[in-house]
Amino acid sequence: MSVTSAEQIPTVQRALRLARAGRTDAARVLLWRALEIERDNAQGWALMAHLAYDLQDPSRTIYCLEQVVRLQPENIKAQEHLHYLTGRTIIPVAPPEIPTVDHDQSSRKPTPMWMSLGAASLLIAIVLSATYFLFGNQRASAGDMGDDPAHANPDASAIRPFESSISRQLARLMDASQRGPVQVTTPTPAPPPAMIDYSGLQAALQEHMRMTAAHDQFDLGIAFVDISTGQLVTINGNARFHAMSTFKGPLAVYYWWLYERGMITEQARDRDHLANMLEYSANTDTSCIFERVGGIAPFNDWLAQQGFTREMSFVLKWSDWDCNDNGENYVPPIDWRYSRGDESLGLPGDTKLLECPIPQLPCDKAFAPAELAQFYARLYRGEVISPAYRDILLPMMVEGKAESIFLNDLPRGAEVTVYIKGGSFQQTKEYRVNFVDEAGIVETPRGAYALAIFMQQNPEWPGTWPMSEAARLVYDAFMEAHEPAQQTGN
Repeated sequence: MSVTSAEQIPTVQRALRLARAGRTDAARVLLWRALEIERDNAQGWALMAHLAYDLQDPSRTIYCLEQVVRLQPENIKAQEHLHYLTGRTIIPVAPPEIPTVDHDQSSRKPTPMWMSLGAASLLIAIVLSATYFLFGNQRASAGDMGDDPAHANPDASAIRPFESSISRQLARLMDASQRGPVQVTTPTPAPPPAMIDYSGLQAALQEHMRMTAAHDQFDLGIAFVDISTGQLVTINGNARFHAMSTFKGPLAVYYWWLYERGMITEQARDRDHLANMLEYSANTDTSCIFERVGGIAPFNDWLAQQGFTREMSFVLKWSDWDCNDNGENYVPPIDWRYSRGDESLGLPGDTKLLECPIPQLPCDKAFAPAELAQFYARLYRGEVISPAYRDILLPMMVEGKAESIFLNDLPRGAEVTVYIKGGSFQQTKEYRVNFVDEAGIVETPRGAYALAIFMQQNPEWPGTWPMSEAARLVYDAFMEAHEPAQQTGN
């Protein structure tokens, strides 16, 4: 059996593995040494933005982000994080000087708790962003690094020669009067994007609907949003469908929305609950998140605030699993407004809202595909939660080809990353209807789009090929619409 040595692994990936394994000192030293030689390594600078972070002095992280923007002016996420820290976007015009890293923690003043919490959130956001927007969907393990010289935490003797060689450069870096010219740019509103003719996609989806759902008499709802233009293409997307577990995506967004506004504080197991809820659709973890956000009723109210119509998108109950994080079995209370009615909210009673797809099969969770797709488009644009918290959330929603219906029929070699949440239910003797749905964001080299596809009452199980084919039609139309213009010579 062949073994890959540490030297054969790219330095940035080796540093990332060390950081994920908790060996941040070793990762920092390894990466600084590489950046002394490879001054134009954008991936290295992005990771170092995390590794060099200091709560009391974030200047090194700011400097690293400046280098990412210098090397990749189109890197929107790096610009967002830089603007978050400084209020501006700075693009250095000169090659970078590498600052040192202070390993002496003893002389630092205590940090107030509120600053620590905010900085910790931003810190996590930066490293997750560096991971998913620079490395794509790679998932490097934190396993044995073999003969990696940075595998063990370095001592002072290992660091000192490196620091002494660039101590003078650090003074120059921190003194603005000696840094030399930099170009400071103030972001200006971009012109409205040109609208795209998606009539061909609309026709293709209508024909697909006619040949599948209409022919075999099952329900199919499709909604596509071009995130850059905001255009919506939908087939049966304004109907009410059984949500299954797709509501867990917006529920996770709601958690971060509350956290970002200081309305809740993070508890020890929250990240695990969120990850399990999104990756494995774990039901008990979902109950724990409901407990953290205050229950089902506030979540429904927030959905309405985000533009969802109450009668189309809601959760009535989630009462079959309990959470015992706090020593008591918590079951989210039912939001009876969506069954008994609420005149002040315009909600009908007599369980009228639960008739999806038919009265005999109560729909205790519902979404309209068009509303959900538009929500995910707003999420990606940073309009629901800030980019820092969005970038904590999205890596929890990444799915591979064996996990996402959207990827099944895409062309071989398609470079896409999907951030999705779906749900499914196979019919039983008591509940004789099949349900499958999936919704989220599809990221391509030419931009991103939101997609929500819901299917119910398909007699074939799992019968997902109509969904995969619809996703392929959308992908082909999007990629063609955003094909780079051909450059012609003089």
